[in-house]
Amino acid sequence: MNNLLKCLKLCLFNFFLILLISGCNSDPTSVGYNLLEDVNKIKLNEFDTNVKNVKTNSYTYKKTISLGVADKLLLGKNSFVESSFLLRFSIYLADSIVNKIKENKLQIVETWMDMKVKYSLGDKSLPFDFTVHQVRNDWSSEGFNYDSLKVLNYDATDVSYQKSITDTLVKFNLNQNAIFEWLKYSVDSTSAPKNYGLLFKPTPNTQRFLGFQAYQLTSDVDVPTLYIVFEQPSVFKDTILVSPYMDISVVNGTEINSPNDIVLQGSLGYKGYLYFDISDLPKNIIISKATLELSVDTLKTIDGSPSSNSILVKILEDSTNKTYTSDSSYYSTLSRTGNLYSGDISWMVQKWISNEVENQGLELYLADEVSSVARIWLYGSKNSEALRPRLKIYYLQK
Repeated sequence: MNNLLKCLKLCLFNFFLILLISGCNSDPTSVGYNLLEDVNKIKLNEFDTNVKNVKTNSYTYKKTISLGVADKLLLGKNSFVESSFLLRFSIYLADSIVNKIKENKLQIVETWMDMKVKYSLGDKSLPFDFTVHQVRNDWSSEGFNYDSLKVLNYDATDVSYQKSITDTLVKFNLNQNAIFEWLKYSVDSTSAPKNYGLLFKPTPNTQRFLGFQAYQLTSDVDVPTLYIVFEQPSVFKDTILVSPYMDISVVNGTEINSPNDIVLQGSLGYKGYLYFDISDLPKNIIISKATLELSVDTLKTIDGSPSSNSILVKILEDSTNKTYTSDSSYYSTLSRTGNLYSGDISWMVQKWISNEVENQGLELYLADEVSSVARIWLYGSKNSEALRPRLKIYYLQK
């Protein structure tokens, strides 16, 4: 009896397996056809802005950005942009050291700073140098910009010397008397001149950039570090390490003139506007995929290391005031391969098609715009078909 049941089960399994295989043929038989009766009513269509020759508009514009949130500190200059930065320190001293400073029993033996290189732009064979100045008035990274720097009170004297500049590390000594004043001021603000940190400025002959780790509210061994070696002669010798608790890059540059193109400039707030007239698309369609492509003018582009290889895209609510929609925290990313940035913006196009949002165009900006000085030059809508921005839309329609 058991053998008979096993045999019946095996026969039933083989029967249903044959039915399943028949129903999955590329040319469905009557078994599978009823399940796919609407297959010929759904079509995947393509809408290519280059093929359709749709109206397109693009240009470059400037928008204020905050560098206080940047994860890099930028120092250097070239023909179109220059960057300085400020550091502010809080020196903690044990009570025993505080007492010895008050009693004038301590002396500074050596002071230096290490700054690990995290970013570079420009030919490494080009000159790079800087000066370091003591800041004499209060400042905050919030809202600090180039206009703030112009009225900042700082010493003209360069307190740095004996610099060592490599591809991975910048190291230099600081004037010992200046640092001893810092210690005295931290102990008693009436015993020494006010000190509000250091200003780093590129020298006039500098022709490239280096970037360093910025303070990010967490412990990071890679931030610029101040070393202070002090001693009480014949008693003891000690070294303290001091990291900044506040910093800001201050970047200034020449105006960008690009009537035919889109130029995205790191740290200066230059962004791109892009609009495609897709009103000829049928209504009530489902967007399967929408790919945006932007071509790079390699002759005018100046990129750094790490490369600015991503562009962020946001949907605009108002193209005049450059305001965003309510879901402005969402964006799409275009990644660079060769001389082309491309990415999927399907959800944006679907919002336009579904009339959730009026098509007011897109905003483009570098993903690392607050942490680089890269200039990415993109061909705009007035260029030839092969170079101008392109939107390819694949959609379903019954």
